[in-house]
Amino acid sequence: MVQSTSRIAELLTQAKQGHDEALGQLLEAFRNWLRIFASQQLPDETRPRIDPSDLIQDTLKSAIKNFADFRGETPIEFQIWLKRIHERNLQDTIKFHRGAQKRNVRRTIGMNPNVDLPKAGDEPIEDVILGEEAIALADALEKLPETQQEAIRLRFTDHLSVAEIGKRLNRSRDAAAGLIKRGLRNLRQHMERASEDA
Repeated sequence: MVQSTSRIAELLTQAKQGHDEALGQLLEAFRNWLRIFASQQLPDETRPRIDPSDLIQDTLKSAIKNFADFRGETPIEFQIWLKRIHERNLQDTIKFHRGAQKRNVRRTIGMNPNVDLPKAGDEPIEDVILGEEAIALADALEKLPETQQEAIRLRFTDHLSVAEIGKRLNRSRDAAAGLIKRGLRNLRQHMERASEDA
């Protein structure tokens, strides 16, 4: 659900005044935006064990629990605060699952416990997109078929070549290129519809 900047600011003000329903709506507006970061930041060796939806839910629960500690005033400050909570939860979740892997006698094939944890600033997207556009983009991405979402994520956040994307998705290079092309076309259409509705 695409929210205007003024609506998000209004929800933030109401949430700071103690309105739980406004806080719930505010957090829900950022769910798809968080999903992008969750899928982007999970190391490959942890993906079989960590569900991005669980990570997002943990982030939203932490935000509710710690909302009284939020000292910002603007939607951008809230978005940055929420992203920090998400990154801390991601670090904790990865550490927990790596510890569980070390304790598990029957380790999952392909897991590598020596891969460094992601740090703030390590994201392939150097400048984090914030604000209304980021939320609209995340919402539009969620409307795409899963294979198109993944192809676009691999191309534009992980910066993989089309051939590498084809291998990752078990498709030919041409099929991967088609997924990206259709995904971008569909993404553009969803974004245009969202801006017309706003």
